[in-house]
Amino acid sequence: METSAQNYKPISALKDESFDAQAVSQYHLALEISPTGLCFAVLDWERNKYLLFENYSFQKSLAGEHLLAEIKSIIYQSSYQTKHFKSISISFFTPKFTLIPIALYEADLTDKYLAFNTPLLETESILTDNIKSFDTQCVYALDKNLVIALLELFPGAKLFHVLSPLLEILSSSFKNVSGKNVIIHLQQGHFELIVIEEKKLIFANIFSYQTSEDFLYYLLFVCEQLKINPEVIELQLLGEVEKHSAIFSILTKYVRHIKFGKRPDAFSYSYVFDNTPSHFYFNLFSQALCV
Repeated sequence: METSAQNYKPISALKDESFDAQAVSQYHLALEISPTGLCFAVLDWERNKYLLFENYSFQKSLAGEHLLAEIKSIIYQSSYQTKHFKSISISFFTPKFTLIPIALYEADLTDKYLAFNTPLLETESILTDNIKSFDTQCVYALDKNLVIALLELFPGAKLFHVLSPLLEILSSSFKNVSGKNVIIHLQQGHFELIVIEEKKLIFANIFSYQTSEDFLYYLLFVCEQLKINPEVIELQLLGEVEKHSAIFSILTKYVRHIKFGKRPDAFSYSYVFDNTPSHFYFNLFSQALCV
């Protein structure tokens, strides 16, 4: 496959001066891929410190060979020796997923679990993640050629559905918190909505949205179905949402107690991240805890 001729420039790029492109054998590379963009971060395992971050946005939502071409274009233009990282993880956004309790899960039925919820294509691979903290299996579909190409680019990479590391880390964060806890992880064009109660996963889903009204509708609908009063809950916000955004503004009209989360405290972060809100890219920074 030919790669895109477009020379991508990151919409944001952060690099600590101590980052050494010749020393990637001691680094972890975490990538997050969606139809609308790609971002990655580099963690120095020896210092347990994030040193580098880049974020790219596609001009339009992409799938299949077009998505793969743009990913390759970005990777090839980087100067990093991708095959030499000590460890690599990649998370994907795909709406084709389902969660199955381990007690009910049978590996031979994986395709059927997913086909019950969404139409599958012959060009798709079915993958699974074991979310140990919630005794749950995440079953999801990705373009087969995309999976093959990424594993050629990044041999030995650990692949995740975007929900899997998020749920693993949130389980630990809320293990001693009582009552129903509502967490939203928001990214461009979609958000993950999770409800945890007394160490149990009550609800987890991904919603696509175009407007702040779309976003609010899905949140209030889930609250109604789960008998959650948005006026009394404390809602934790993660991901790329700012206080002056339309989404935050409309949210404050219906949810009284809103708290921004923070990136995982298991790691340290270069000073170059000081001006990045601490709840941004939570899922990306969490991946290294799951490899």
